Amino acid sequence: METNRKNNKVEEEVRRTTERVTEQSAQAFERIGTAANEATESIRHGCSKAVKGAQDYHNRMLEFAQANTNYTFEFAQKLLSVKSPSEFFEVSADHTRRQWEVIAEQAKQLTELAQKATIASTEPLRSGFENAFKRAA
Repeated sequence: METNRKNNKVEEEVRRTTERVTEQSAQAFERIGTAANEATESIRHGCSKAVKGAQDYHNRMLEFAQANTNYTFEFAQKLLSVKSPSEFFEVSADHTRRQWEVIAEQAKQLTELAQKATIASTEPLRSGFENAFKRAA
């Protein structure tokens, strides 16, 4: 009878331990599932921002291409009205100088736009993963 009680106590302790471990495992899986969902949402949000940034960058490049094309046609029209070789060189030099200034400004704007897009698309990922890992821990 004494052995029977000891066996019952051991069985009860094993059952309680098993229940605790099962409950802890279920809670851990729930936290991991929540963290995975949050990470997925962060990735989706980051990708959305990246696509928007790429679209903005592409649109700006098209604007610049149109402006540069118009400027080239204006230059061609000026060349048609040139009366002397010295005037040709003057118009060409002026065009080249202005074109380099425009290209430098356009490159600066595109760089700033790319930086903003990169920051905007990576911030949701950084904060999302950070929050997900905090909750999973």
